[in-house]
Amino acid sequence: MRLRPRLINPLTRLTMKRQLVLLFLIIMVPVFALHLYGGRKAEQILKNNVTSAYVELNKQNYSLIERDIDAINKITRTILQNPVLQRLGHPEQFSAYERIKQFEALDELLASYSTAMSGSRAVDYSFYAHDPDGYFSFAPSTQLSMRGVYFFGDVEMPDWYPEALEKKGTGYLKIFAAYGPVSKQPTLAYVRAVNSTERADRPIGVLVATGVEHIVRESLNTVTLPEGEIFFTNGDDQVLASSSGEIGQTIDVPGKEKMSYQGTYSAVHEDHIYVVHYNEYRQQKLVYRMPVEALLSQQTELRQALQTITVGLAFAVMLIMFYFWRSLMTPLQKLVGFVRIYEPGRSLPAYRETGRHDEIGVLMSSVHAMASRLNALFENQYKLEIKQREAQLKLLYEQINPHLLYNTLESIYWKCSLDGHSESAQMIKELSRLMRIALSCGIGVLMFLVLALLAVIRNRLQDKGASA
Repeated sequence: MRLRPRLINPLTRLTMKRQLVLLFLIIMVPVFALHLYGGRKAEQILKNNVTSAYVELNKQNYSLIERDIDAINKITRTILQNPVLQRLGHPEQFSAYERIKQFEALDELLASYSTAMSGSRAVDYSFYAHDPDGYFSFAPSTQLSMRGVYFFGDVEMPDWYPEALEKKGTGYLKIFAAYGPVSKQPTLAYVRAVNSTERADRPIGVLVATGVEHIVRESLNTVTLPEGEIFFTNGDDQVLASSSGEIGQTIDVPGKEKMSYQGTYSAVHEDHIYVVHYNEYRQQKLVYRMPVEALLSQQTELRQALQTITVGLAFAVMLIMFYFWRSLMTPLQKLVGFVRIYEPGRSLPAYRETGRHDEIGVLMSSVHAMASRLNALFENQYKLEIKQREAQLKLLYEQINPHLLYNTLESIYWKCSLDGHSESAQMIKELSRLMRIALSCGIGVLMFLVLALLAVIRNRLQDKGASA
């Protein structure tokens, strides 16, 4: 029967220190990964939800701006259809006095519409007409105030006047870089050519409504963005109005590839989120620009709190592992070092009681007690072997002495026989026989007999020597 190969735990190849480090990584890496994934997922969900909400808000805000511009458009339509303005198309039919009255009536008409409504800032209406024949030479040819009626010749004609006539009565928004007799501040104007109601191809002049940026700005300020800005631009991304009041500059609006005939889209560019509503027919855009950090401030606070908790958890785990390292691994390392250098029978270092009653304390005391018992057993075994060897030597010695004496008696027996002392030889032979018998009776009896026989032999020999 073939035995299955035994699986080896790869962790057993690592030291306990490395196993603890690996355990720390196994615990903390998923926590950090979950934290990063959760933070990014929450940020993405929050971006999508907030952006969707601002997309709908942008649509409503643009509808409000369209309503304000349509209101101005209706006022200009009303003004251009007024008979007072239409009569200016035939100056040759009226006398100078009548033309002065027409001028005053038109100025009063424009002043009546250039009044503030509902607490908002007024839109100023002005009329510009080309008068090459000088019918209205008494009228100002250059701008004297924020509103008024102006007639000019070929020399004084503004550069924007031909452009307005080319629109053929279609109103459009235009920025005047320097408008006003004193401050020359830039302004957003609604410009519309006035044609004769009798002949549409016959222009009378151009009607200009200035200060439109203030009306649009009031509509923009109905929306509050978190540290963001709102821009109302034309098709070339030139700012027509903004929540901060600045106009005329050009901004970078990303995501142009998402623009359709009319619609709203969102785009993320660098550190900002853009929500853009585009109207191709009017060549207008309503742009919301919001910093990502401001938009996600609450989520950022939550993420920072989670980061703090995660770092604190990691620090706490490190402290706990360090405590267990000092409490468990240090005694175990000492115990491993003791086991590695321990040799049975060698003197043991003095064991100091740690006062621990857990498994580590029991293991350490048990190992030291076992080593002490092993040393005691080795010492007893050593002493026992010494005693056994001594007994064997003693027994051997006791066995050697009788045999030596017996051999000596045999030598004396042969010596006496050769010298002719037959009686002495006989006695010695008897003594040898007696020794053989006495060997089995114990060493004490044997020695007594030997000494007695030796004394008898000596006396005999002395008697013979005396008689001789």
